[in-house]
Amino acid sequence: MKHLLLLGIFLTGAGFAMEPEAEDYTFPPGVLETEIQSLVERLVRDGEEPPEYEMQVHLKLRGTPRMHREIQETWNAMAHPDALPPAAMDGETWVLLAYTYPDFIKTDVPCAKENFQYDVESLVASETWMDNGGDGWILSAGTCFVVFQTVDVHAKIREFLDRLNHPDLPETEADQALLRKLAQPVSVQYPKEVTLRRVVDDLQRQFGLVFENNEMFRWYVDNPDITFPDGIVWKSRPLRKLLDHLFRYYETNISWDLHGGRIHLLEREWKDLIFRTYALPSWILAFDSPERRAHETEELIAAILHAVSPDSWVDLGGWGAIRPIGKLLGVTQSPKNQRAVRAFLEKCQHPEIVTPQADATQKLLERRVSVNYVNASLADVEKDFQERLQLPLQWDTDAIAEDGLEETTFLLKAEKVPVRVVLDLLCEGRFDWQIQDGRFWLTSMNGEAIYETRVYLMPPDIPLEKTEINFKDGLRGGSLMGGGYMQYMPLPPSKNWVSGIQVEQFLEALKNNVYPDTFEENGGEGFAGTLHDFLIVKQTCRGHWLVREFLRQWNGVPCEIDSQTLALAEKNVTLDYQNLPPAKLLDDLKRQTGAEIVFTTSLWDEGFFLPEKITYSCKDKRVSEVLNEIFDLSSWQSEAIPYHGCFLLTCNPEDYGLVRVFKIPEGINSDILEEKMIPIVDPDDVETEWQVSVCMEPPRVVAFQNPATILRIEKFLQTTFQNGIPEDYQVREISESPIRSNPIVREPGVGEF
Repeated sequence: MKHLLLLGIFLTGAGFAMEPEAEDYTFPPGVLETEIQSLVERLVRDGEEPPEYEMQVHLKLRGTPRMHREIQETWNAMAHPDALPPAAMDGETWVLLAYTYPDFIKTDVPCAKENFQYDVESLVASETWMDNGGDGWILSAGTCFVVFQTVDVHAKIREFLDRLNHPDLPETEADQALLRKLAQPVSVQYPKEVTLRRVVDDLQRQFGLVFENNEMFRWYVDNPDITFPDGIVWKSRPLRKLLDHLFRYYETNISWDLHGGRIHLLEREWKDLIFRTYALPSWILAFDSPERRAHETEELIAAILHAVSPDSWVDLGGWGAIRPIGKLLGVTQSPKNQRAVRAFLEKCQHPEIVTPQADATQKLLERRVSVNYVNASLADVEKDFQERLQLPLQWDTDAIAEDGLEETTFLLKAEKVPVRVVLDLLCEGRFDWQIQDGRFWLTSMNGEAIYETRVYLMPPDIPLEKTEINFKDGLRGGSLMGGGYMQYMPLPPSKNWVSGIQVEQFLEALKNNVYPDTFEENGGEGFAGTLHDFLIVKQTCRGHWLVREFLRQWNGVPCEIDSQTLALAEKNVTLDYQNLPPAKLLDDLKRQTGAEIVFTTSLWDEGFFLPEKITYSCKDKRVSEVLNEIFDLSSWQSEAIPYHGCFLLTCNPEDYGLVRVFKIPEGINSDILEEKMIPIVDPDDVETEWQVSVCMEPPRVVAFQNPATILRIEKFLQTTFQNGIPEDYQVREISESPIRSNPIVREPGVGEF
């Protein structure tokens, strides 16, 4: 075989042309002629004439001394693959080295080497390669591949290859210890005009933190102009939150991360990326079909891109990348996001199974406590929680101060009510509560919402075999698929595969009834989708509480405490109070109804007060109606609400709602059902901010509604279908679209607790 290119090459030196030189080179063992040709073509610089060369059993090349020198370096690298660069070389020095291909790269598999080279370029310092505007290049050479890169990038390539042989390596012990330390609450106080350098020095001395002394650290921390004019008062809050406050006070584009037991500063746009590999979940590897494994892997990748810092991946402005490599996932991300990827994959191996039994978090939220706050401050409430109730509670003082709520006081008395109810009553439209690092975290409504991705096992009556990927909307693949929106390979037809209508209806019912305004479709950060047998949900702590309740009820396990309270609201009582003091009246009501009556802060804010004596009589009236009459809560702004084991007397009924799922018979005309339910949901023909969804496959009615409407819906469904499907509800013709999500709601997306 002979390749003849343009003859001669002329290099202009000190005003004269140099004659090309000719040399012969023996082919290295196993290297193909096409690979040799690619290496020779790589020698040409911009503006140079290509060399003349011949290839048969050996390479005969006529070129410049520089070309021959680089050919010799390439041959030497191929003869000594996996050699280390000289120790004396600076990290930014460019050097040519060769590496042996991993065992799973077979020469007889089409495109295997080419795909692997692309893996290296995508996952290791992607911005430094020639295809991305850099100077680095990579070429195949038989059983090895040749790389021209800096010493620092070569170190990352070695780590890349090592990670392929050692996937799922856990965090180092030093990093694990540092993570535990940063999660601990600390209290510090610094005077006005304190410098950042003094604060950092004190943190190193007091808490044993070690900072990486890199250029960013020296530029930022050693700047004497960076001070805190009002000082710093930090009380019983996580140490990592204090680091966030310090390093984003003046420069919002500065972040911090940890690696090797040290904390180092970095620009958020140029995160210090590291490479890690993770074994694919066992349920993917169990599929016999390569096409099915590939499809499931793509679904998994799509879920990861949604679940872990979406804006950190390459196509959304970040530098992170993820690719399947054999039976592994190769991920380039910041250390923080690597921990999030690892946690997500572990959840995919061990999804949460929602059962009637409560988990530790739910048991904590359902624990009954008594509180008595009279003009209590934020500090008073925090102290009472931590010392008397033995519950870890903290306030997000920065967000609260920013919204001008630091002087808020609380008027709240409740006996033996769930912790969750107390938290809701403390928040009541002004604050929001979350659980973070095992602590209750109360912030303003405009504070930073903390989203967490959890993996649940899907209900057994939802067919999961589908031909569409639920995460595809708005998802970009970037370096995964060459840019643009992800494209998924078609799957082979199978009689076990269905259209996915049931899955779509289930997801729509969930997203319409669990804090709808927090999902991506309505401008939030939350999402819900399916993966294999799992339901993937990204939500706040309060959102996940509702998701678990939604799943429990979908599986036919109602919330007992809600059912009991709603039943009490319908209980008829006969009362006769003559000039009775309020305290005695409340005791008698509790004795007769069995429920705690709670006066919320909103009542006092609106000027509500209890008279010294109360006179009231009734015969066989519902409890909820009685409470409204006794306390004169008949206006639309105020209402007595049965809520999680107690009755709330509030001026903000829109802040409290219940999720209920009702099974309905199959074969119902959904249009008729919707028409009949509209006056049930809106009896006064007013626009509702709550949600109701009718799902026909499988048949369910899902409601996120105030308790009074829940009762009306429950009674309506029981009365309508107790003897089967009435004739006027039966299906007369097949609807073009069986999906009936959110048909009743007039104004979508509020439904906040």
